[in-house]
Amino acid sequence: MQAQDSINGDPCEVGSSQRSGANAAQVAALCQAQGVPASVYPSFVYGLNSANGIITGNPNLQPEKSDTYTLGWVLTPHFDAPMARDLGMSFDYYHTNIKGAIAGVTLDAVLQNCYNANNANPGYSESNAYCQLITRDPNTGDITLGRESSENIGSYITTGVDMEAHWGFPLPAGRVKLQTFISYVHSLTISGVPGIAAANYAGSVADTSTALAADGSSISDMSHPRWKANTTFGYSIGPVSAALHWRYISGMTDLRDGAGSGDPGVPAYSYFDLDAHWQATHNIMLTAGVTNLTDKAPPRIAGAPLLTDAATYDVVGRTYFVGIKAKI
Repeated sequence: MQAQDSINGDPCEVGSSQRSGANAAQVAALCQAQGVPASVYPSFVYGLNSANGIITGNPNLQPEKSDTYTLGWVLTPHFDAPMARDLGMSFDYYHTNIKGAIAGVTLDAVLQNCYNANNANPGYSESNAYCQLITRDPNTGDITLGRESSENIGSYITTGVDMEAHWGFPLPAGRVKLQTFISYVHSLTISGVPGIAAANYAGSVADTSTALAADGSSISDMSHPRWKANTTFGYSIGPVSAALHWRYISGMTDLRDGAGSGDPGVPAYSYFDLDAHWQATHNIMLTAGVTNLTDKAPPRIAGAPLLTDAATYDVVGRTYFVGIKAKI
């Protein structure tokens, strides 16, 4: 599939950091070996931030392999007192290590690695696997085609804890039910992905480039909050019940443009939802509710599509719903 793919400059053009670095002579030799004419090279300017690309399959891809272990603990006490009969909690620790993870290699990563980014071509050889994916016009030196695909080059290690707790108790009139689900991500360490700095991304907003879209852009989960929680405060009496739901997302640093970019982070966010249910008859239940009760707008995330993360935050605003469930 063909696409016009973005690149972060051509290492061969005048003014690039590669041409002025310690390996400038090797860069010059590689550029000319790739197709930039020697007569053009001293003043060569590509001048574009994109190039024609083609996304290809990779017949050498292997299944990802992972080692995962978990440790769980469940507490279900049995008390006679009415206030403690419905009480319990669970705790699960997990550790997952994905080896040979399939990661998308963008055209920009291919181009930069050909010129030894991430120490991918220390000999500055034209026969390097990344360099072989780039075709240049022999008359002008311009990039005419770049090939990108997915490879088994990534490593993903994540550890964390999932917790659940609940408590229900009667009142003189009705019953109260409290329940919370809490997730804590201790680490999300990614390495081996071209163009992505090896780091622990837990608690950050960052593009981990886990796959390629049809247009060559990366597809990735963007937000990695350390803490997320969903808590319900419920009350029921007879056939009627109502619940207030609290959705919590902890604050994050913004690493989309790099650790030193100065992009502002994302503050902690809370959403509140309200719903009610009425069991009108044995076969009919009516429901109604409000999502995002306070009509809270999503946070701004610099450099993100729509300037926010629509997969994590509410971009619609307050909504209402009604429903009926009937058993036939």
